[in-house]
Amino acid sequence: MGGVARFWVPQSWEVEESEEHGGRYYDPDGDAVLRLNVLVFGTANATGPPVLRFPRKPGERQIDGGTLPNDCEFDVYEFDTVDDDGVLHIRYWQISQVLPGQVRVYLFSYAYPEYAAAALAPEIDVLDRELRRMIPHPDPI
Repeated sequence: MGGVARFWVPQSWEVEESEEHGGRYYDPDGDAVLRLNVLVFGTANATGPPVLRFPRKPGERQIDGGTLPNDCEFDVYEFDTVDDDGVLHIRYWQISQVLPGQVRVYLFSYAYPEYAAAALAPEIDVLDRELRRMIPHPDPI
């Protein structure tokens, strides 16, 4: 993502990145896709500390949350939706970084069909471990 975040995905995955659409990472032979969108909020005119963690919306299932070793706040949660192919699970890793004058939110989403959930469980475990190790760019942009 233009150097704003560093993280690892399997070497066999395809990588598509654009300023307009964020990043898309996937196994070309698989049924799932990981996306990354980075949101940047200016805080120069803020009147209080930034709110980094939000209550879950209806239908969202909280999995984990807290503070990462890099001092970023994080939440992991899931949401289900239905499309023409059936139920689609979407797991989110929302990582928030406070910098002088701005807050950066890294929103990873991993969408996969319900029928593939058991087969993709090891991949989800790897993503969970690696996304928590994400290295955010240390300076405001």
